[in-house]
Amino acid sequence: MGDCRPIAKYFRGHSNNGAHVFKDKMRVFFKSKKGLTLVELAIVLVIVGILLSVGMSLMGPLTKRAKYMDSKEVVRGAKEALVGYLMKNGYLPNSLSQLGVRTQDAWLRDLVYISATGLNSSGQDVCSYNGPFINLHICRDTACTTFDTKTDIVFIVYSKGEDADGGCTDTGTGYYVREAGMPYVLPCTYNATSPQFNYDDIVEYVSLYELISKRCVYTVSSVTDLCSGGPCLNGCSISFRNDSPSTVWIKGGLISCQTVPSGGQISLGSMNADQIIYVYTNPQCATPVSILKLGTSIKSPSIIYWTSPGSATCN
Repeated sequence: MGDCRPIAKYFRGHSNNGAHVFKDKMRVFFKSKKGLTLVELAIVLVIVGILLSVGMSLMGPLTKRAKYMDSKEVVRGAKEALVGYLMKNGYLPNSLSQLGVRTQDAWLRDLVYISATGLNSSGQDVCSYNGPFINLHICRDTACTTFDTKTDIVFIVYSKGEDADGGCTDTGTGYYVREAGMPYVLPCTYNATSPQFNYDDIVEYVSLYELISKRCVYTVSSVTDLCSGGPCLNGCSISFRNDSPSTVWIKGGLISCQTVPSGGQISLGSMNADQIIYVYTNPQCATPVSILKLGTSIKSPSIIYWTSPGSATCN
């Protein structure tokens, strides 16, 4: 074999040269990389601070909104559970704890539940229920200077909201649903300049008419939006005339199971827009054959002419 030492020496020399070249290039690379200057670092910190402050400022409103929406779902769930309970049993429970659903809002406060006093016992059935009912006033403007009154409400369920003040829903003299954000001072006086609270109660309710149409197996003929198109909202003068060939009995307004013979006419007293009038063919006022619903604004004075189930006009 020949002498390999010259070849080995050749490769050894080139290998060392390659290593030196690599080291030189790496040295140049790292020397070219500089750290952030104090000015650049300050700019970065300012940007981070701005982003954090914007995030923190949004956190409060977003959390408040999330709690409000969660509470709204809780109240709606309680309403649906109450309707389901009544559909099954014919009457309402004494408390929400019987329903097996959430009974506290997102602020961990108990929901408020009010039911018609005669419809929360096993001896009652909504299909033959004649009252008493709950009167509920629906405000038409922020200050609630005008409102519509619903007189056949069977239950109300609501959350007092974040401020935990329910004094503008249950005033002690009546129940109200007001515009969200209404500014007021205690106990419940509209005040736009220096309010203590802004109305944030979440209210759900159900009328007898809704329940009858869902549960009762008999056929009820309905006539809706009678006497509509007028300016009257409260204290309206409405009369009922029986143009059918038979005697009927009616309830509504200030009238409680009143006889109206064929061709007879009676005054219903002081009526409110959106109220309900029930027509029966028996003196017990059980199982209505017609439910007459007034419009959201009605003509006053007016006469309702009833001729048969499902047929009524207003002049």
